[in-house]
Amino acid sequence: AKGVAPAFAFGHGLSYSSFAYSGLSVTPLKAEPAETTGSDLATPAVSVRFTITNTSPVPGREVPQLYLSFPPEAAEPPLGLKAFTKTTALEPQASVEVEFVLRKRDVSIWSSDGHFWEVLPGEYRVSIGASSEDLRLRAQLTL
Repeated sequence: AKGVAPAFAFGHGLSYSSFAYSGLSVTPLKAEPAETTGSDLATPAVSVRFTITNTSPVPGREVPQLYLSFPPEAAEPPLGLKAFTKTTALEPQASVEVEFVLRKRDVSIWSSDGHFWEVLPGEYRVSIGASSEDLRLRAQLTL
């Protein structure tokens, strides 16, 4: 129902391990603003890399998530889940680099006239975290 806060955020979970997120790098690949159709939608558009370190005294796994916020004129929801993964088991103090590759479809919206997908020019925000309410890294992305 509208206006009702969920009891738990998407991605909420309990673990005996804790993790640090660091080193966020967001690199546009081939996402020039334009009309996008057919197989173009699968074209890699943005590479997002970061490091996760197990900061606890016990081994554990983490499920990092990538959320994308579109430019305001897109009139999209404030956070859109675009990628997630589960890390391998990390020993205490061990780190792993995670990469998400967003496709053109991930950074596109359906055109206002309803005929094609388009990448809007403007400022996007990439957020990385353990849940939708535990976002630990943020970066701006200009397309």
